[in-house]
Order: sequence, then structure tokens, then C-alpha cells
Amino acid sequence: HDLSVTGAFLETKMPFPIGKELDLMVVVQDRPLRVCGKVVRVQEPSWDHVAGVGVAFSSFEEGDEAALASFIESRLGQSGPG
Repeated sequence: HDLSVTGAFLETKMPFPIGKELDLMVVVQDRPLRVCGKVVRVQEPSWDHVAGVGVAFSSFEEGDEAALASFIESRLGQSGPG
């Protein structure tokens, strides 16, 4: 849903508890990136929000953090002015 080099918001049907450590695979531009993170926020579903969790990334496999940063930078460059 939301993605940065420091973390992500993941939409979930059954949110994990705060503090839960996760091993994730994030796929960007058909490249799987391996990352470890910890749940830092839980969002319950409401009429205007989906349920999910905020995850802070703690470590990446070698080269994956740079690949994610490059992807995010390229997406920001494509958005252009309003």
C-alpha cells in the first residue's frame, strides 16, 4: 500500500500485533526483495480505512535496500508537479 525505504503499510485481513517480527518479500519491478521488519502500528478497519499494519524495516538482504531506494526514487521522479 504505502512503501518507503524505512517501512511500509501492509493491508491485512487479520492484523499482526505490535512488536511482531516479520520476514517479508516485497516485489518491485518484478524483482523480489527480502526484508525483515517489525510491526509498529495496527490500523483497525473503519468506513474510510482498510485494516493493516505499519511495518518498520530493520534489515535487507545484500543489495535489496539500494534496489528499493532506486525504485522509490524513480517513482518520485515520474510523479512530476501536480
